Amino acid sequence: MPYLFLFLFALTGQFTFAQQQIAINWNGLAFELDSTYLLNDSTALRISQFKFYIQGDPKKGGQAIYLVDAAERSSWQWKKQHAVLQIGVNAALQTSGVFNGALDPINGMYWAWNTGFISVKCVGEILELKNGRSQQFEYHLGAYQAPFACIATVIGSGSTLNCDLQAWFRSILASEVHEWNIMQPSQASKVLFDLFTASFRYDQ
Repeated sequence: MPYLFLFLFALTGQFTFAQQQIAINWNGLAFELDSTYLLNDSTALRISQFKFYIQGDPKKGGQAIYLVDAAERSSWQWKKQHAVLQIGVNAALQTSGVFNGALDPINGMYWAWNTGFISVKCVGEILELKNGRSQQFEYHLGAYQAPFACIATVIGSGSTLNCDLQAWFRSILASEVHEWNIMQPSQASKVLFDLFTASFRYDQ
């Protein structure tokens, strides 16, 4: 009977063999695109597109690249356990001429030879609740060359890595960056990328 239960459970699509996963959340609640989330008493946020690259064990010379897409839940997990995870794609792989799988330009995460891949793409709008106005934003955070390289190793290890979007956007609002459209390497993109990577935490 237990084996029959496992077989039926697998058929429903709820049984997976993921060894490692990303949990995209909003202050602990499961995140969903195009939903409205409060940032504070007067400001809300709605995100329509959110993608970022994860590279597993980058210093070992492997090419374990994952494109985490908020619109594709299956991209939030993978079957291999990596001791080290990195946000973004390291320079060696960016200049290797590999353009397939997660790195296929069709995914909309590639700029050009001199700037490489976008590490994080986030598109949406900020809503001012008191006056009903909104501000569109589009962040393309990337580059692999100093001083604007958007590549960072996540501190710690584990099977579930939590990405807290509330923590990220609250940090953005509190920062000195007030640009709503960032589409190329810059000091502003590096600041927002560093705030993004600071929002990650492994389950304890």
